[in-house]
Order: sequence, then structure tokens, then C-alpha cells
Amino acid sequence: MKERKVVHRAHYNNHLVEVIDKGDERSLVFAGNVVQSSMSIKTPYSLSLSYTRYMMAALLLNEFPEKVLVVGLGAGSLLRFINYHFPHCLIDAIDNSAHVINLSRKYFNLPDRPEISIHCCDGYDFLSALSSEQTYDLILVDAFDANGMSATVYRPDFFDLCGDHLKQGGIISLNLWSGNSERLGEVKEDIGSRFASIVEIPVPKRGNVICLGRNDKLIWSMLRKNRSDLDRLSDRFSINFKAIVNICLKSNLNFFQRLSHRFSEPARNH
Repeated sequence: MKERKVVHRAHYNNHLVEVIDKGDERSLVFAGNVVQSSMSIKTPYSLSLSYTRYMMAALLLNEFPEKVLVVGLGAGSLLRFINYHFPHCLIDAIDNSAHVINLSRKYFNLPDRPEISIHCCDGYDFLSALSSEQTYDLILVDAFDANGMSATVYRPDFFDLCGDHLKQGGIISLNLWSGNSERLGEVKEDIGSRFASIVEIPVPKRGNVICLGRNDKLIWSMLRKNRSDLDRLSDRFSINFKAIVNICLKSNLNFFQRLSHRFSEPARNH
């Protein structure tokens, strides 16, 4: 059995926050048992938690992002991954907790280079202050608080701002939580109202549901990757994209059947 070692323990805003090592795995843990993020100490750039790998399904649509926004830095899993695979990428990362940012810098190998900017603020406030010219290839949203999906982030006007600040062909990837089905339904409806096309990808054996959105209707092209492309991308990023595509197809089957039927209909004579 792997030894459990508490590296850091403190209370912040009346909540217990710990950094715990167990073998090669270091985790940021809230309230004694809620794992916010995990990192391999030997390979800190890898994505330890499955839902973070599913969030990167966006790479099926753009495998060379040049500018990325991360809303919800946490312990920095997505930031380390992007920095490792795209060392020249411009990255803005946001977290509304200075305490979490400081812990991540001290214990979770946050990369430090001029192209990376870490902002301590609310995600909605950050996007509201951006000029219309500031746009992103990829926006990753993983902003949770003690009550679940952050109420200031997972709301219609925030999704409007995200859509406004996506480049042409840009992708938003959101981590949603299925624990509150009513809240999940509301958020999915809000996302669907803002973006021209979306796909949902439930993460196996977890309560996470990943939702990808685009301002155009070409998001379904991610499912047309051939086997060799999926193998190449899986090897490059150490993510099983075949499994993600299969789950995506099953979860969105009715939609893609309707789409396929529409495109296969013979042209009508006028």
C-alpha cells in the first residue's frame, strides 16, 4: 500500500485545504476528501485525472493552438500539459483564489515563462475587460467552488463572452458536473443556445460531462478522423482519442444520425 504523506495542510475561508503525496501522485484536496487536482511527480505535464484528458478532445479539432485561455487554474494540470506540448503558446490562466495559485506555484510545478500570464480574478470579470480583438483558439473552463459549477462562470452571459472571444474555428471545452441534474440541464441548455454546434462527452466512471462548442457547425468533423490520425494524436499527447471518439459517438448518436441523414439526402429538383 502506498504511503500517504501530507505535504501541506491549512484552512482557507473555513475550508480545509491539503496537498497530499501518495506514491508518485501529488493531489490538491479540499475538505479532507475532495480531490481537486492530481499530478504525477515524475511527469508533471501528463494529465492524471481522466476528465482533464477528455477536456483535451478539443485537440481533435485543432492540434496546434497558438493562444489558450484556462478558466479555473486549480493546481495547473491543463496549464502544465499545454505548456509542455505547445512551448510557444500564449496562455492566460485564471483562478479567483490567490491561496490556490500560491499553492500551485509552490507545490505543483507551475511553468514560468513570459508567454504565460496567471490572473487572480473571476472568469467573467476577466473576459468582460478584454478588448474585442483579444481572441483564443481554445478556451478551457473548469471552474468549481464548494457548491459545484461556479455560479459566476457557468451562466449565459459568460458563455456569450466566451463565444465573442473565440477565434474563427475556435473551440470551448467545459467541464460540467452531473451531480445536480437540474443544474446540469440548465447549463447545457445555456451552452446550446450560444454555440452553433456542441457535443457532450460523459467521462466513464466519473460524474464529469465534457461539453465542446464552436461558433460554426463543423464540430462534428472531430468524429471523422481516420484511424491513423487518431493513433498519431493518441501517441503524441498520451490520450486515448479512439475511446473518446467512440464515447462521443454513442452519447450523441441521435444527433449524428440526423446529421448524416440530412447530408445523404438526394438533391431535390426545383
